[in-house]
Amino acid sequence: MCNACGCNLLDKTPLGWKKAIAWTRRKEEYVKRAAFSIMAALASHDKSASDAKFLRLLPLIQRASGALRELQSEAVQRRLPGKQPI
Repeated sequence: MCNACGCNLLDKTPLGWKKAIAWTRRKEEYVKRAAFSIMAALASHDKSASDAKFLRLLPLIQRASGALRELQSEAVQRRLPGKQPI
């Protein structure tokens, strides 16, 4: 559900970027996973976003990647540098 919501809804709204950033700080497992799913969807769908906008997400991804639970790490691993695009 959280992946579908992020990849098919929030990435297409102005809230997508805000929620992707804000939800990385949440403790709820599925909320945090949704943040990284939205980031992955934005990387695939938001062709007008600048590289600088995506570079601001990297510290959030790197900070979370070491301490994530199994369900969250799948979404984060997709966006780490050097990984294949979705």
